[in-house]
Parts: sequence; C-alpha cells; structure tokens
Amino acid sequence: MLGLGMLNGIGAYCYFDALQTIPVSLAILIYYTYPVFCVIIGWGWRKRRPCRNASLAAMLILIAVSLVATPETLRGVPASAILSCAIAPLVFAGHIQYLAKPAQHIPATGRIAWSSAGHLVILIPMMLLSPLSSCCHKASVDYMDCWEFQSLRQPFLSLCFWPA
Repeated sequence: MLGLGMLNGIGAYCYFDALQTIPVSLAILIYYTYPVFCVIIGWGWRKRRPCRNASLAAMLILIAVSLVATPETLRGVPASAILSCAIAPLVFAGHIQYLAKPAQHIPATGRIAWSSAGHLVILIPMMLLSPLSSCCHKASVDYMDCWEFQSLRQPFLSLCFWPA
C-alpha cells in the first residue's frame, strides 16, 4: 500500500506539472479516462474480461475524448505533457484494481493511512527540495518563515510520531 501511495504521489506530481503546459480542460479530460485504464489493467493484469457494460462505457469515454481532443485543440500542446498527465489516471486505475482484490486484508482506514503516507514520502521531499518561491507566496529567507510551510509542519510531525 505504501508503494501504491508513492506511485499516486508521482502521478499527482506529473499531473500538476503537466498543467503548466496544457489547458486545464484537457488535463481534466485526460484524468477522467481512468475507467478506460481500469478496464485495460483489469483485463491484462487480473485476467478479468470486461463485461459488455464496462466495454461500452470505455468506448463512450474514448469517443468523448476524441470529440473534445481534436487536432485543433491539441495544436501546440507537447505530447510529453499529455503523456505526463496520463500517468495520474493510469496509476489511479492500477490502485483501484489492486484494491479490488488486495494481497493483504487491511481495513479501509489502514489503506488510507498507508496510501497517504506513500504520497507524503514522495511529495514532502519534493516540496522541501523545491525553490522557496515555488512553495510560498511571499519571499521568505527560509521555509521556517513561510506561513504555508508552518501550517503543514505540525500535522506532518504529528503524523510521523503517531502513537502505534
């Protein structure tokens, strides 16, 4: 579960990084292709042949994408940004497939905790290694002076030292 959370953290980073170069409307459209990825991953990894309704839903999603993502709307959008954006729904679909039949029985609260911890393992170091100007609105000398960092610091420390 920690690994899945880490992959979701990477997917979230890729998604928001892609938003710097592609329109939000296209990013949202790409993200909402996750049911198609879910059907494909379920078929390939879990050997679950998609039922008629799942296949039809996947086809309708692909038709909707083809109606909106035309050559005119994609003009000037880097293919690398589209692929980067597609990592998030791909990872999310994999996460859904895993949770449909997990290798271990973990209660829902435990799954959420492990997945969230995986996000933190990826995203907090990224934040701490980023230039301060990309994380805070004001020009501060260091992270400790930054209000946004201070607001995250206590909940993060509480999570790290949570009693077992």
